[in-house]
Amino acid sequence: PYQWPLRWSATVASKGLKFESDEVQYESRGKVMYLLDRNYKRLDMLYQSGVQRAVGQGPCETPDPSNPLACVRNQTRTSTILHRGNRMSFIDYHENGSISSCTWMDLSIIGNIRPDWFMDNRGDSTDVQYIGDSHVYYEEIGRA
Repeated sequence: PYQWPLRWSATVASKGLKFESDEVQYESRGKVMYLLDRNYKRLDMLYQSGVQRAVGQGPCETPDPSNPLACVRNQTRTSTILHRGNRMSFIDYHENGSISSCTWMDLSIIGNIRPDWFMDNRGDSTDVQYIGDSHVYYEEIGRA
């Protein structure tokens, strides 16, 4: 196993699949930055499309009528999520780059990821801790 570097960033692309299906229901692209020595995480979302069902998702302007815990997200404007300690802030921007809204939530005891976690092929998100059927995408190709 390898321990994470204390400061790093990556361009990210994510695809969420429907339960028991290979059909993509949500995808996003952006850039994530970590300062693990300060317990900070920043995610700049540059593109979102589809129905998001996730723990700790940002405020929802367009709820999915078929599921009250899901959100329809179709946007190309930038949004930012700041995760510092147990506080998660959500910042949305106007087309001209000025801030249109800023909200936050207290994650209580959940907090941010810990710098002493080790990398593995399951990722760092709390939703990947489920040990069941899984899908892994590498270079846009699904792998079971």
